[in-house]
Order: sequence, then structure tokens, then C-alpha cells
Amino acid sequence: MLISLGTYMLIAVVGFLLLAGSLFFGGDTDVDVDVDVDVDVGSGISWISFKTIMAFVTGFGASGAIAKSFRVSDLLTLFAAIVGGFGIAVIAALIVRHLYRSQSNSSYSSCDLADKTGRVVGEIIPGHYGNVSVSLHGETITKPAKAPNEIEPIKVGSTVKVVSASSTELVVERVIS
Repeated sequence: MLISLGTYMLIAVVGFLLLAGSLFFGGDTDVDVDVDVDVDVGSGISWISFKTIMAFVTGFGASGAIAKSFRVSDLLTLFAAIVGGFGIAVIAALIVRHLYRSQSNSSYSSCDLADKTGRVVGEIIPGHYGNVSVSLHGETITKPAKAPNEIEPIKVGSTVKVVSASSTELVVERVIS
């Protein structure tokens, strides 16, 4: 007897718990090396990562346990465990790669907001800040905003034009319709 049913089951459970923990709590042991020049290649996850290795371990244990429960020979059980492990690892890697690729990219430059129109979502009182939401590339960006040239409050729901933008605030003016 090469590996017992209980051992395969233990391998599957430990692998699953570590995989679930890394997915829910975010930890990953992929290693990146940065040397003076930062170069990103690929889609954000390696084929050999903690998640794919734990998926392999889980698939290995589960496939081995299933084969062992059918009383298959030890060699065939080991082969089934290895093939099942690789199959689950590939599926997990493809799912994680898809999730990494489908993340939204929230990088934008403050100058991209200039001359855009937005909606007041927090009333702007003269001399104080309110909040304005601006749509940019399908993403809604909400920032503190002031209207230095206004003498009346700008109510929630009003349309404003962004005169200038910094990384922390917007300067807006009321759009008269």
C-alpha cells in the first residue's frame, strides 16, 4: 500500500483549507524582484503560484481518495491523483488569471477630470467643500469639491463643470442649463 485513503483525504483537506485561506485572506507567495527598473510581464499571476500549487494538492488528494475508494491499484491511484491534481491546478490558474484580467483599472490622471461635467452628491456651500461625482472611462470618481466663485450653495443633484483637479480635490463651477 503506497498511500492510504486517509492520507489522500488529509492531503485534499489541507490543500483546500490553504487554498481557501489564500483566496479569502489574499495571501500569495508569488515573488517579484524589482531592480531599478520595474517591468511587468504577464497577466498578474504566475502559473506556479501558491494558489495553483494548493489547487494541485487539493486535486491530488481528492483524485487519489476517489481512485482509492474504487480499490484501484496503487500505481493507477497515484497516476489518477497526479492527473487530477494537474487538471484542478490548470482550471484554478485559468480562473484566477481571468479574475486578475477582469479587475478594473482605476488609474487616471487628475488632468483627465478637467472640463468634465459631474453631479453634486454632497452640497457645496460657499467657502466649504462638498462632493462631486464625475464619470470617466466608465468609472465613477467621487472627490471633495469646492466652488470658489459661487455665492450660493450648489445643491445635491446639480450639474457642475470641473475647472481644475488635483489628486485630492476638484474646483468646479455651476452649469447653468
